[in-house]
Amino acid sequence: MFVSRKEHKITLLRAIEVSVDCGDVRVAQSLFKAWEKHFGFNGKKYKKRLEAIREYLAYGLKIEQEFGRGALLKFDHPDIQKSIRDGIYSDRSIEIYRNNGLAFKASKIRST
Repeated sequence: MFVSRKEHKITLLRAIEVSVDCGDVRVAQSLFKAWEKHFGFNGKKYKKRLEAIREYLAYGLKIEQEFGRGALLKFDHPDIQKSIRDGIYSDRSIEIYRNNGLAFKASKIRST
């Protein structure tokens, strides 16, 4: 089955966004590098989403360097605790994340 370049772009972008939603910085980083290698950043269509992902990766890698790999997947991370206190995460979403082992959602990705 032949996959067009457009379908490949959409699939790769969705895969990056899923890994970001799961808080998996390393997977998101490797998929983002694949995007850079194959597609670059010449187009305007996905520019905002890609910039948000790039910012998330910079933030996530900084957090992982400071707190260790997988820090964004833990509920005891200071940013997660602040988000819970500020009401960014609802009780239902916290329950879902705990059941699935997910704790961090990139707010910039969600808002673009």
